[in-house]
Amino acid sequence: MISKECCEYATLFCAGKIQSFRHITWPMLIPTFIFTIVFSVMNTFKCYRKVFLLGGKYPAGRIYLLQHFMNNNFQSLNYQKISSAAVSIVVALLLAVGNQPLMLYLMVRKLKGYD
Repeated sequence: MISKECCEYATLFCAGKIQSFRHITWPMLIPTFIFTIVFSVMNTFKCYRKVFLLGGKYPAGRIYLLQHFMNNNFQSLNYQKISSAAVSIVVALLLAVGNQPLMLYLMVRKLKGYD
């Protein structure tokens, strides 16, 4: 939750709405934004079973998910593509989740005025 005091301080020091959003609102919303993205990605993994029941092994392009790609390549013994897809998923999730402590640290430093 973004405190009213931070917004009042910004208006007190003649910050406009864009500056207030850029320097106060957005940095405070970044952890929530990243949390939402991570859980949305996890939810897409849960939807695979329903899509697989509807579309089969090779569904239409609009519902072809990453799990279809990995499952089809696993069945055709194409381990290079599977391993590269798995590594890219792990790296993307680690970047999304691993940056949160750094972002919180930088946000606290900025709000306390150390920068």
